Amino acid sequence: MKLILLIVMFLMICFELFPQGVIKIIKGQVSDYYITVDQTRLLHGKVTDTKGMSLANVRVMVKGNEVSTSTDSVGNYQMNVRQGDTVIVFYYPDKQWLEKKRQANQLELNVVLQSEVNQYTISHKIAQSTRWYNPALNMFKTYCNPLNISYNFEYFNHSDNHNISCRSTADPMILTYKGEYYLFSTNQSGFFVSKDLAHWKFYYSGFQRKPIDDDQCAPTALAIGDTMLLIGSTYDNLPVWYTIHPKDERWKHLCESALLPHWDPDLFLDDDGHLYMYYGSSNEYPLMGVEYYRSNFRPKSEICNTMSLHPEFHGWERFGMNNEILLHLNLLQKDLS
Repeated sequence: MKLILLIVMFLMICFELFPQGVIKIIKGQVSDYYITVDQTRLLHGKVTDTKGMSLANVRVMVKGNEVSTSTDSVGNYQMNVRQGDTVIVFYYPDKQWLEKKRQANQLELNVVLQSEVNQYTISHKIAQSTRWYNPALNMFKTYCNPLNISYNFEYFNHSDNHNISCRSTADPMILTYKGEYYLFSTNQSGFFVSKDLAHWKFYYSGFQRKPIDDDQCAPTALAIGDTMLLIGSTYDNLPVWYTIHPKDERWKHLCESALLPHWDPDLFLDDDGHLYMYYGSSNEYPLMGVEYYRSNFRPKSEICNTMSLHPEFHGWERFGMNNEILLHLNLLQKDLS
């Protein structure tokens, strides 16, 4: 009983200290963890085509964040939205991309999706086989961790207000390209190249358009023949970069947006030549996958939910420095119910 009273008092204090709905839960060893408690309301509606036929598996998304759902077998959908979620995005293969604005108190939003009539094209060269890759020479070796590389300094820290200047990067990924290793990571002004995974050289490339923001967070890169592609995480619009001369800093925009709100993306080129993107970084929403057109880098297939976290069973999938966030949430939910 005393524990329940303490939790209630803690919750009341938090709402007073954080009037915008953000409650500080854990002060970790490295950074602070926050649980967002926003008031939501249930938005619902129906999606049809121009003939009045219901459309199933239409992806319905809130523009600017990770919230999304899909229509059911008769075209109906529902999802929780916040007061500031004013633009709803609708995507379905071979239909026009639709961004629909809703009024602040509007809780029903029905839409009609038009057939896609535009032929989106991008000038590109014919893909070539990767001649420099030989599976017979793909030998495994072990190297020390961490790598001693001079990654970027940041004069700010997202976790506190102390304006600490520190070395900062995360989310590394390595790509083999023409016999060398290319290392990309979060919010760097370029990338590193190595021949042996031990000695690295930095190459500047102006990927970041907003150096004080996460506009090149958790990037993914892919080599298709002689062409290298690169995209970062975004809930907004960021360009898709490409080059055939990465070391010459000659990166160009393949297109201005990959359209879908992808965070922690991964590009995968299958053996049959089909291109896919997997994305998702949430303890609430699943990892998603979608096929993309290689010709214009626009989504081609329906968006599929592939897997979700199960923190109630997997301790390593719980938030917090000591994987304890789930316990705090359960206590709060039981007290509020």
